[in-house]
Amino acid sequence: MRAPRAPGVPLRLVVVARLQPAKGIEDALAALAIVRAGGTDARLRIVGDGPHRDALRLRVARTGLGDHVDLVGPLAPEAVRAELAAADAFVSPSLSEGISNGVLEAMATGVAVISTEVGGMAEVVTDGVDGRLVPAGRPDRLAAALLEVLGDEGARRDLAAAGRERVEAAFGRSRQRAEWLAVYDELAMEARRSASSSVDRSEGTT
Repeated sequence: MRAPRAPGVPLRLVVVARLQPAKGIEDALAALAIVRAGGTDARLRIVGDGPHRDALRLRVARTGLGDHVDLVGPLAPEAVRAELAAADAFVSPSLSEGISNGVLEAMATGVAVISTEVGGMAEVVTDGVDGRLVPAGRPDRLAAALLEVLGDEGARRDLAAAGRERVEAAFGRSRQRAEWLAVYDELAMEARRSASSSVDRSEGTT
């Protein structure tokens, strides 16, 4: 069971995704701004890499959230699980998704999940029972759900426990783990391609 946050320590939100527009991460940033304006001290950690990384970094700077958002970059699966274990809530703000492996991993880790209701997510999360579902493209609704979940530690723990039971019963830990590793193989490959491209551009200018 996750220990309560010490006084003065921000509540921790985590997004794990490939950084591309369809993942809706800008909506998560907008929701964070609303949450903080509502008096909840929260911090968002964004794990992953992709073509939208620089645009997100610029968006964070322009919205004044630089002190409250960490663009973590790609991590190995073990480090991702450590991020989830330290989180108070997992956010999946996708505009388009099938069944999110990130949501499955978060639920299996015992983290309360707030997800957009896209693709097959309603097959995974029952709103108010084992997570929260909100309309895609509505950072205001995402923020409202976050404020509810973050503001009630008991309800947050209940959602997390029910989510863990749900994913283990319905999806199976071994299948979910294999799919999650495949996602992170893709993210690691994207990071390597990005690094290689940067080296090629540098050599081309010398």
